[in-house]
Amino acid sequence: MLEEIKNLLPDKTIELVHQVFLQGAMKYRPRGYESVIGGREFYTEKAIGHIKKSKRSHREQESGLPHLAHAAANCLIALWHEQFKDESIDNEEPK
Repeated sequence: MLEEIKNLLPDKTIELVHQVFLQGAMKYRPRGYESVIGGREFYTEKAIGHIKKSKRSHREQESGLPHLAHAAANCLIALWHEQFKDESIDNEEPK
């Protein structure tokens, strides 16, 4: 089953996202995103920022990787927070 799923993913694109995670682990610490309070909102905003920046510049200056690879990584992290840290919108109190 895992091999079937792997064949559906765009290998070169996934490698770029993997590079973002590797650089994040070296700059901060491995899986450090797991301890961020309010991570769902934080990483969603970071993803939006990278998408907006991708319209002006293809690559992020510091890492040299595409802004959209950063956006994809941030979306995955936001999803992780939503699914595993119980930060989904459905669970938030009305304001």
